[in-house]
Amino acid sequence: MVVNISTIEDDSSLAKSAYILDTNIILLLHRIQIDKQSLAGEYSKFISILRDRKCRIIVSALNVQEALNTIERSCWNRYKKGNGHVGRKEYRQIIAEQEKVREEQNVFFSQIKQFYDIEPETITEGDLSKYMDSRTPHLYDPIDYIISEHHRKLGIVTDDTDFVQDDNVTVYTVCGKQ
Repeated sequence: MVVNISTIEDDSSLAKSAYILDTNIILLLHRIQIDKQSLAGEYSKFISILRDRKCRIIVSALNVQEALNTIERSCWNRYKKGNGHVGRKEYRQIIAEQEKVREEQNVFFSQIKQFYDIEPETITEGDLSKYMDSRTPHLYDPIDYIISEHHRKLGIVTDDTDFVQDDNVTVYTVCGKQ
């Protein structure tokens, strides 16, 4: 089921007591992205509604790891724009740049710890086998697949259209099929 958070007018659409935020949402809410401010506003308003209802708001350790990697990749790409092509391993050896990465990641991680419950995540061999065996019917990357499988009873807050294709999860979003 897909719930468009832009059209929520009362609490009847919020049947879950806990919600998990996808990586794209935690990055959207906790990193300044000028071109996505109105979208961030929609999700921020929704998170406020959840907080007012005393809902538990979770982020998976997998999503935090994915976000930290995205932050490093963003720093690396900025560096390459001004300095030409540098491999990632080489970039990681530049101490001044790694300090910048560490600072950005620390600010981000401090906010995540302050605002959400971080849920540990274990990926089993069975999870990976099921992901590969069911590859055709779903559109997920491995992390999203694990999130959808492990947290299908929660509301999944995302802007990732992969989730809206899955009728077995409840997705709270501003995108997707209605």
